[in-house]
Amino acid sequence: MASNVFGGVVVTYVSLCVDVSSYRPGILKLLEHIRPTWKEETIEFKVFEGGFTNCLVGVKSGEEDMLLVRVYGRNTEKFINRESEIKNLVYLNKHIGTPPVYAHFDNGLCYGYAEGRHLALDELYDKTMGRRIAKELAKMHAIPLPAEDTNKALLDTVYFNSWLDEIPAVLETEEKTARMKKLIGSVEELRRECDELKSHLDQLNSPIVFCHNDLMSKNMIYSQNDGSLTLIDLEYGGPNYRGFDLGDFFCEFAGIDTVDYNLFPSRDYQLVWLRMYLEEAALLRGEEPSTVTDEMVEDLYVEANQFALTCHVMWGIWGLIQARYSVLDFDYLEYAELRFGEYRSRRETFLLLKKPSKK
Repeated sequence: MASNVFGGVVVTYVSLCVDVSSYRPGILKLLEHIRPTWKEETIEFKVFEGGFTNCLVGVKSGEEDMLLVRVYGRNTEKFINRESEIKNLVYLNKHIGTPPVYAHFDNGLCYGYAEGRHLALDELYDKTMGRRIAKELAKMHAIPLPAEDTNKALLDTVYFNSWLDEIPAVLETEEKTARMKKLIGSVEELRRECDELKSHLDQLNSPIVFCHNDLMSKNMIYSQNDGSLTLIDLEYGGPNYRGFDLGDFFCEFAGIDTVDYNLFPSRDYQLVWLRMYLEEAALLRGEEPSTVTDEMVEDLYVEANQFALTCHVMWGIWGLIQARYSVLDFDYLEYAELRFGEYRSRRETFLLLKKPSKK
């Protein structure tokens, strides 16, 4: 056992790999280092279903708090910087009290469990729950960024850069390869399209904040005990444009198991929720919610919807990479086709939106 320092916090490192198909021996070995008083005969395991990248196992002993052990999916290092992920989790625990990190190992990490249940997709429309989501997201966006990250948005440095480099030349069959080429043309063509889109969005001056970057309902845990909401699964988190998180949140109303973009929230709903978000942000700055104006809400509506286009492109690229390397039973190529299809169907309409303050 050793340790590494992330953001000034020491995190235990254990040299081992946990086998996804037979995880028990590896996790027991891990617990010897971080929970040495736990007796093997009292330890309970719970596999959490529904992940699209990793294997997630809960471990508990008696009345002790549950721990989560995440075993990374194969080849996920191609689009997730695991060192940055641990750094971000430590940073968020320090600033807004998200679950702590207890240890990391060669193909995963162990961290605290957020008590509660995942939100159902239809709960995103609930006004009370919407206020909770707006409050937690505003808190995350208000975290001061480390000085070295203030001008580095993941959209620029990772999603529209290194991820493009990871798009495979071919998929497992000629038919799938042909579908991919029909979808994006070539990587060079897609890169030019990303550059053009980014050039347009630069005019919005969306601030760089700490973003979650994966705001699906399954990454929101509601505790009925105290009414709190916790944003979890921050492996894609980090400094990014505020508009990306807002646009991604609205895109996630369509779901992921079964994707239906008819569920993309209406303008009326978005304006109500964006006002709540701005009011919560105002409160965090010590201002009255009444300082939020209609013009501010309209401005943010344009920002969120135009950045939603980048979310479709980013997750479309993610789908193409996963289609080549993931071993999970999910049609990633079809998902990429859905995301790029939605991007192209909305692109002209969204890019024509104008901020009231820019008239």
